Amino acid sequence: MTATLLVNTLFEEAQQLPAAYRSALAEKIVESIEADIPESIVKAHLEEIKRRQLEVDSGAVSLIDGDQVMHAVRTRLK
Repeated sequence: MTATLLVNTLFEEAQQLPAAYRSALAEKIVESIEADIPESIVKAHLEEIKRRQLEVDSGAVSLIDGDQVMHAVRTRLK
């Protein structure tokens, strides 16, 4: 069985599960992926998060509502 076929089969099986079970499965998959992320990348992400949080806290940048962002993106893609 090819990797693509296996992934598609697993996905089809997972689709049959109730939403709560799919959510739990997705969390476990994400956790397994996160476990494989090199420490240097985790550190870089945390540093970027801190940098961006400082920008927001200092007023250097302002947050935009997610719905506004999605509307703007959809408009540009038309």
